[in-house]
Amino acid sequence: MGYEGLRYQAEMLRRRRADRRKDKVALPLGGGSALIPRLEAPASGKRPAILIGMHWLEVGGAEKLGFDTVRWALAAGLRVFVVASVPAIQRLAQQLPDHPDVTFIRLDRYLPHLLWPRYVEKLALAQNIHAVHIHHCTPLYESLPILRARLPWIRTIDSTHIIEYANGGYPRISGVWTNYLDLQHVISRQLADYLQGSFQAPASRVRLGRMLDRGKIADRPPVLRMQSRQTSLHISFIGRLFYQKRPVVVVETLHALDVWAQKNGVALTASIVGEGPYEATIRRLLARHGLAGKVTQLPGDTDVPALLERSDILLLPSNNEGLALVCYEAIGHGCIPISTRVGAHGELLPSDLLVPLAPHATVRETSALIDRMWREPGFLARQKAGLEAAWMQLSADPTAEEVLTPIYRKIADQDRKG
Repeated sequence: MGYEGLRYQAEMLRRRRADRRKDKVALPLGGGSALIPRLEAPASGKRPAILIGMHWLEVGGAEKLGFDTVRWALAAGLRVFVVASVPAIQRLAQQLPDHPDVTFIRLDRYLPHLLWPRYVEKLALAQNIHAVHIHHCTPLYESLPILRARLPWIRTIDSTHIIEYANGGYPRISGVWTNYLDLQHVISRQLADYLQGSFQAPASRVRLGRMLDRGKIADRPPVLRMQSRQTSLHISFIGRLFYQKRPVVVVETLHALDVWAQKNGVALTASIVGEGPYEATIRRLLARHGLAGKVTQLPGDTDVPALLERSDILLLPSNNEGLALVCYEAIGHGCIPISTRVGAHGELLPSDLLVPLAPHATVRETSALIDRMWREPGFLARQKAGLEAAWMQLSADPTAEEVLTPIYRKIADQDRKG
């Protein structure tokens, strides 16, 4: 926890410095040059295609949306090419649809980023690509000038998720390139406000599309399971075991709750789902606190919906988030999330379910909050009502699929019409 405190102070310093940065300026859209002639869309016997650029094919919320867009584009009638910018094992590559119209090109393995723009141009011409969709993929952003100058018929789209403390992250990059994009898809109102406020992105270009599945949204809010004075409590944490998710803070919170549970006659159990560099650290801390028999460590491919169906509380003590997909999932399965006050979590969670970010305060306030919900039926009822109201409000917003699929279909239809 000493390290957690130091890291928190460093992150807050980076955030203050980022707030003072002068690079939150949209690049002007150049008028082109005689040295960079514009091309005409070539006649092609190939069906139209889309290029989808991802950060990597590993576990994450942005990657979940990236995989969804591959399926939506395929269903819309587009051929799909996928690239990733970060060299990695790309463990989830096998989750791409097994379909002849889906091709994963391993640019991360063999092509330096500075060569991507010219490669993307050649690929677009050869494969009849009519759209580029960027999911946290830096070299595709850097390819936008050549696409605008040389291949102006290509529709350019991006999706962003989380504002980073150090430099704004991909939303800042999206804002810098706003004049080169036809559509900026965001998952929260916070991001829409950021792009429009800091970069003057037109409201017509910025579209909110929630990471919800319309087919799984019920007409009524989910029934939240926890009851005051219940004699058993199951708490879950689901996330990669990296610093951003702060798994050490999770264990320290569980330790504090174990002390509380023993004093109040509550049978406390917990599950930690995820893999990463903190895995061994978590195992040692659980043993040190005598929690090894009460807390189960589970791999990343665990059946998360089934776990949430038997969980009362989900802990999200992250140092930064956009709007975590697992937050939606928890509520949908009757589990109450408790999150640090980060990102756009205030759009889904009542203020009382948001705890301070400083690590010791996170542990202290999370424990106090669970104690209060357990002791005070009226307080617990207000939290449930707040979650239900926010759930229904967000459910009325457009989903990512509802925003993006019509665009994919229009691109395919325009090409077929000639």
